[in-house]
Amino acid sequence: MYLYYDKINKKYFEKYYLNRIINIEYILNINNNNSVYNLPFNIIFNYYADSNILKLNHINELIKFYNELPNKKSICYNKLIKSKNNYNYGILPNLLNLSYIVYNNNLSKNIPILKNYFINSKAEYYIMYYIPNKNTLIISFRGTVDYNDLYIGTINTNRIKYNFITKKKEKSYFKWREKFLKENKGSNLPELNDNKVYVHNGYIKRYNYIKTHILNNIKEYKKKGLNKVILTGHSMGSSIATLCGMNIKEIYEDKIKVFISSFGGPGLGNRNLSLYFLYLNIDSYIRIYNRDDPIIKLKNNIWYKPLGRLRHVNYSVPIKYKDILESKCIQKKYKNKIIINDCQDFLPKYVKNLLESKNYKNEKKYRLLHSSFRFSNDKEAPLFT
Repeated sequence: MYLYYDKINKKYFEKYYLNRIINIEYILNINNNNSVYNLPFNIIFNYYADSNILKLNHINELIKFYNELPNKKSICYNKLIKSKNNYNYGILPNLLNLSYIVYNNNLSKNIPILKNYFINSKAEYYIMYYIPNKNTLIISFRGTVDYNDLYIGTINTNRIKYNFITKKKEKSYFKWREKFLKENKGSNLPELNDNKVYVHNGYIKRYNYIKTHILNNIKEYKKKGLNKVILTGHSMGSSIATLCGMNIKEIYEDKIKVFISSFGGPGLGNRNLSLYFLYLNIDSYIRIYNRDDPIIKLKNNIWYKPLGRLRHVNYSVPIKYKDILESKCIQKKYKNKIIINDCQDFLPKYVKNLLESKNYKNEKKYRLLHSSFRFSNDKEAPLFT
């Protein structure tokens, strides 16, 4: 029932986060007003249709993938984007689904079957599920929904010093850094002029506000066998997920495996924070974005150099330690723990035409670019927004 949105119907938008409503109406109105776009029936995937609601088997699919990851010599991109030839599900669609349902707190608490694994929290910034028979904790972090979030993400963006969890950890990192820079001299590693590690002020404060509850739960579940944490988020949520993953690795190192996915995330810190991210040896990091999304470029261009630019955590990672997807090479196999995927070329033609149109305000175009993803050019692949 209503697997996709094929017409504007307010009844089915009641549980939909505002940005999604605007995106859907934006696209579907184009269809109504201009037939040249020739939209297919499966235009926009509907997360809230009963048959599409995230299910336990989707979670188990994620866990199985991450369980097998250390033994895989390589990963085929097609294995990430669909399940049993169904583009509605798969590793990336399921992670994105988790990243979007957190915008609707009531829904995320009451998903059939999964509600038995839901962990209550006073904060609405994230949701947690613990799957005991898989020894896995899943945390999804919410992106921007109000003016306070907007202030944190776009105004309170000055860089502040990153506080290492212990002096021992700080000393260990800089010793590793010295050796690493010598070994990788002459590579594509961006120049690192000093030893200062900086992080986004607003995001680290948001994470510090919620981390006690998260870390207390991890500590308790660790006693019961917890050995994996899957973290995901969209926009600001992806930045908080990354900080959380780094914090968990600082504390537990190889005792807990940490898997992070980032959708449309902005820059998080300086070059040294990126190098520290590599030092922590996160077990998997997948970054998904659209290259013209203005949010991912926030404070990242040369104009911000005097104030301090915000880099993504993959920025200082040499090319040999990460895989970068090219849309023409989707059959490529990936061997590194860090995967970077620009999905903009996979956006449907009707959306690309829409983005190039001069008849619509940039605000709508930017919103569409920031929160819409498609993982393949296959005609069966839906648009997730």
